[in-house]
Amino acid sequence: MADQDLARRAVACTHWRWLPGTAAYRLEGRKQYRLVRDSVWCAGDGADPYTCALADMLPDLDDAATRGCLLELVRRAWGDHAAPRVYSGSTEVAALVAALEEP
Repeated sequence: MADQDLARRAVACTHWRWLPGTAAYRLEGRKQYRLVRDSVWCAGDGADPYTCALADMLPDLDDAATRGCLLELVRRAWGDHAAPRVYSGSTEVAALVAALEEP
């Protein structure tokens, strides 16, 4: 799992939004949740998913779709659909979070 501090930094950003497709998790468990339209879905004990709230969740930055959503948020924040120009970090996710913190 990516660093929880990075996930906390991401959701603290002014430009953070939960986009459809974003995966999330609760701190007390490792069950993955996914935002589908305006609801958060998670696999239930049966075959049917059930809805739950986004409160107290962090984005799963190890998830490819979530990283794509993070990139889209950076592009929206900067008003530019080109990749961010001058950001660095120990990982791609760290660089994207830093870029989201800046505008």
